[in-house]
Amino acid sequence: MSNKYLVESHGKLVLIDGKNWQTLEHKGVNNFVGTLSENVHLVTDFATTAAFKHIQCDYKYAEFILSKELKDSGEIVGNVQLLAIQKNKQAQMNNSVFYAPVNLETYNRYQVIADNTLHNTLLFSYYHLYASLAATNKSNQVRASFVVTESDISILLSQKGKVVGFESLPKVMFQGENRIASLTNALRTLERQLRLKSTSVSVHFWLEPDASVDWAEALASELQLDLEPVTATPVIVDGQPMFSSLAPHLGSLSLKHALNQSESKYLYLAKKSLPLVASLLLAANAYIGLQYFQVSESHQQLSARVQSMQSTLTEQIPSKVIQQNDYQLYLDDLERIQHASKLPGYHEVLADIATAIPQNSVVFDWISFDYPKQTDENKLFISLVGTQTAQSDDPIEHFNQFVKSLTSQGYKLRDSSVQTSFKGVSFALDLERPL
Repeated sequence: MSNKYLVESHGKLVLIDGKNWQTLEHKGVNNFVGTLSENVHLVTDFATTAAFKHIQCDYKYAEFILSKELKDSGEIVGNVQLLAIQKNKQAQMNNSVFYAPVNLETYNRYQVIADNTLHNTLLFSYYHLYASLAATNKSNQVRASFVVTESDISILLSQKGKVVGFESLPKVMFQGENRIASLTNALRTLERQLRLKSTSVSVHFWLEPDASVDWAEALASELQLDLEPVTATPVIVDGQPMFSSLAPHLGSLSLKHALNQSESKYLYLAKKSLPLVASLLLAANAYIGLQYFQVSESHQQLSARVQSMQSTLTEQIPSKVIQQNDYQLYLDDLERIQHASKLPGYHEVLADIATAIPQNSVVFDWISFDYPKQTDENKLFISLVGTQTAQSDDPIEHFNQFVKSLTSQGYKLRDSSVQTSFKGVSFALDLERPL
């Protein structure tokens, strides 16, 4: 691990520089991030725990439908940012989500901390380490991994490199003579719930004084499962030798996992390497923002500007360098932006949607705009998830009026999902609008 990490998990704050770990008095991460003299990756659990759930819906709506279901059931309260750590499609309408619900105010505060430092700080979810651990199991067989931290023990089920089950339980539940029996019962219960059967087991940990936990073999024996070897990295914590088998997964965190806004990612890239690539992308991002929210340039002017940027980028940066450093992703971004500049702006579409709503009776949970790449058809794709509230005797009729109004404005209905309840009509719509 060549990067420095400021890891906040389970109420503890640790600065990690290679094998040297320093425990910091936890007075808030902003007290430390702003004083660091170089780039640091901020990895946090946001004072929440992860969870896993199956959801019956279209794959593209999984995290949003999940958020709605969790709110309706009371499992999450208030304004929450649902971090989808990993989303898996298992069948046409059967998906699973490994997620972490984060208080929205807390989430925004960390974004501000990451964005307002002298050195660009990338923000990551601590639970990406668990997804990285799951990725090490490439086989078709289910592996049960117990992850031990200071405050809890999590059960992570993995298969084909994906998380297929997860549960986090307080560590206090597994103390004393009944530890092995309790852990065995917890795994078997989770397997029954998910209709899975593990064929091997491993025990991982954040920090331990030894290279393995002393009860791992006894647990494997009780479960009658093969015990997979775990490699623990020796570290020095406040001058004391310790071991960690989870910390090596910090090295799996990359720019694509960062929770920062796109501008912050480009700034990080600018300071890290290839300043020209990042500065051009940052400029392009700014121009798009002006176009769609201030409407300061015509589509033609914007298209010409982005096309010029793309030509400059391609000419001055050798293709081998771009490929070797995985910057093709950013060239693709430029192509996408250039093509998007020809399509209707957000303000136009939102105005159409607002006009179509009958009697202000629709509440939206999610609106997304998908601007296709240059090789795709010249169409803008819109997805809407919301509720037609029961303000009349016939909310279905109001919903049909809403859809009819959109189609009369030139929008084509590609797909829809509708459910009725005492609250009204819950819907998910896929629309397209041609040039």
